[in-house]
Amino acid sequence: MTFEDIAEIGDAIRVYDFQPKAGRGDCYIEGAVVGKHRKVGRYDAIPFHCFEIKVTMDIWDGEPSPARVDKTVYVPYERTITEWDGRITKIVA
Repeated sequence: MTFEDIAEIGDAIRVYDFQPKAGRGDCYIEGAVVGKHRKVGRYDAIPFHCFEIKVTMDIWDGEPSPARVDKTVYVPYERTITEWDGRITKIVA
């Protein structure tokens, strides 16, 4: 599964940290796509393709958090573990 075609530069997306489930508040970020890249991982040398987003909202355990707001993060189009439909969604105004 890959989310590469979900959004283009300038689009807003929501990216979940964990798959939503009953009994736990959602954890996700929202932001504007400012780039699409091929990056090398921070912890290994395996390249991955990703969205670069400027975070505008950070929700942790269902509550707003300032931790990642105004930061730039890199979101892989595809993960090898814990992947699910809806991990990345385009926000339509």
